[in-house]
Amino acid sequence: MPRTRRPTFPALLAGALLLLAGCSPLAGLRPPPASALEAALSGRALLGRPVRPEALPRIDPFALDERLEALAADLAARHPEAWPRARALHAALLQPPHLGGRGLRYDAAAPTLPAAEAYRLGRVNCLSYSLLYVALARRAGLDAALNDVEPPPSWDLRDDDTLLRLRHVNAKLRLGRRDELVVDLDMARYRPEYPQRRLADREATALFHANRALEIAAAGDEAGAFLHLRRALDLDPANPHLWNNLGNLYLRHGRRGEAEAAYFRGLALAPSDPTLLVNLANLYAAAGRHADAARLETRLRRYRERNPYHLYARARAALAAGALEDAHTAVTRALDVGGDRDPRILELAARIQRALGREARAARYERLARELDAASPTP
Repeated sequence: MPRTRRPTFPALLAGALLLLAGCSPLAGLRPPPASALEAALSGRALLGRPVRPEALPRIDPFALDERLEALAADLAARHPEAWPRARALHAALLQPPHLGGRGLRYDAAAPTLPAAEAYRLGRVNCLSYSLLYVALARRAGLDAALNDVEPPPSWDLRDDDTLLRLRHVNAKLRLGRRDELVVDLDMARYRPEYPQRRLADREATALFHANRALEIAAAGDEAGAFLHLRRALDLDPANPHLWNNLGNLYLRHGRRGEAEAAYFRGLALAPSDPTLLVNLANLYAAAGRHADAARLETRLRRYRERNPYHLYARARAALAAGALEDAHTAVTRALDVGGDRDPRILELAARIQRALGREARAARYERLARELDAASPTP
């Protein structure tokens, strides 16, 4: 059978970029040259030379050592039913040593480490804990995967053009044909109504490398950060958030051409992504391309008016300023465009109605918020 030569990764992506450039919101924008995307993927500006495939990190974030393999086997033997086994695993990781557990401490600032290393360190962030829990759960015979949760974006109250975008992961188990269990250390960032999906291991590994890239970049090592982010893109090239991170890395380094190409590619994949819209608009404004920036900002304004969390932020600011009617208008609009599924927006609506002297409406919103917030999905 004849061997077919596979196109290189940059060539594949550059071609896709040109095909998608006519889609909104990129219509009317001058696409960056294919060479800019190739340069962004090569890493030449950050490494001093094009990246070599063997230089990219190869890490299995689900890897366990013999001690953890034995822990999983012991749990499976002592707890034949799936639900008790899942609870016992959670306890074995979190209970203090005098009760027989590892005593892991949740620390949002803890480094993102593979499962066995996170266990040895004793401090975990949400991704490290989820990787560890999923790896052990699988060894113990449970159907487990990382669950990617997308909390809604919110606009910074100090600056209408600053978008705060967070992502969150936890572990999700299937305990039967219909039963699912979410295991989460940071419930403040999780609600069952948020968009979420189980990640394939390839995507989870890409997320691990993306987190490592952010941590390494924060320590000042842009070259090391690029290697992890480039590995993440090899694993999950259709993830627009990775392209956004690549653009941010290049922008920090003062490389607008590579940053534009990365943002553009991300928007080709996710035309309505507000983070990418903000970042590309800001880049164009800084480069003096004001017409291009205005085109993207127009789309952002439309997005804001349809986004319940931007309207929620506006209502909070109006309430704090004593502008009750403006607060009422904004929160009512937020509820109309989907905010009625979030207890926080309902609670804000109750506060505004109470401030306006409308006690019956306030009580109704409080009741709806309690109903939404009643069930906890954790073990």
